[in-house]
Amino acid sequence: MSATFAEVAGRPTVEDARIRLACNGTMVTADQRLPGSQIWADGIIDFGKMRVSGFGIGGAPILSMTAEKVRFGTPSLQDTAGSHTIEGTIDLLSGATHVVVRSTKPSRVFLIRLQLDCRSSPQAGH
Repeated sequence: MSATFAEVAGRPTVEDARIRLACNGTMVTADQRLPGSQIWADGIIDFGKMRVSGFGIGGAPILSMTAEKVRFGTPSLQDTAGSHTIEGTIDLLSGATHVVVRSTKPSRVFLIRLQLDCRSSPQAGH
């Protein structure tokens, strides 16, 4: 059984918890005008592996977390190793999720920006 936002936020330890997210919101790309495109996206917060995956961006490690918020992205030491970096936050209480994918070129221009409203979703097979 998957955990809800409130269950995970209230636990003293969350090592084995996974939350599957079903999200909707907007996506803006570097060559697109506001307000962007309406999208639906799925994601997973895996507290055991300390990783966030999905949202069409692959995955990224959890960099920090509190009972209210998870911050994930490209670690600063790997910042220039690839062609892009990921920065994201998930509010565990409200479900507000923000993800920015940036170029690693000197301008660090954003490539994709996601503003999502996420809810926990039953995990397949559980």
